[in-house]
Amino acid sequence: MAGSASPSDVTAGVALGLLTGFIVALASQGAVGAVVTGLVALLAAFFGLAKDIRIVDTSPVRIIAFSAAALVALAVGLLVRTHDMLSPSPRTVIEKLENGLFTRKDERSWEMSRDIYLFQQFGLVPPGRTAAAAPRLSPSSSLLFAGPSLEQCDRTNPAAVEGATALRSLFAAEGGGFKDLADSVASLADDAQVRILSAARRVACSR
Repeated sequence: MAGSASPSDVTAGVALGLLTGFIVALASQGAVGAVVTGLVALLAAFFGLAKDIRIVDTSPVRIIAFSAAALVALAVGLLVRTHDMLSPSPRTVIEKLENGLFTRKDERSWEMSRDIYLFQQFGLVPPGRTAAAAPRLSPSSSLLFAGPSLEQCDRTNPAAVEGATALRSLFAAEGGGFKDLADSVASLADDAQVRILSAARRVACSR
């Protein structure tokens, strides 16, 4: 039976929604696996949906507050991510490069620092010079760096096994966030385990 709504329900739902929304929005590969997977079991218990680890009674207010806050945090996080609002300005980065690489500051040191920045940020190489491939993500990007490898995503494909126990074994064999998630859903019903593990893998392995 659903519990009565209280200010603490709204506060807790908003706090978890903001946390989850920002993590997902700022992640470089869709989600920061080690954190998001750890939240799955907590959210199930928090919403009163888990079978054996229910913390409180099911409350629509908590679910609504969580969903609304997650949507707002996701929108703000995407704005921060796409505009690099947490990143230093190009001039600041160039000045730091110049200060760290050159003892004598002049026009030449500024130009070389600028060229390094342009290569790091955009992969641009000045005429007459050669360089290795630019990094996939800028060192100054407003992103959270995490995510499983393609091999891990292939090895944890739910289509390769049948049943919750076998799927949990696949996740546990990978260790790290995969194992943490497998352990956290072990007390849930089999169909819930499969749904949660499959959904978490889909999000973490999105490219």
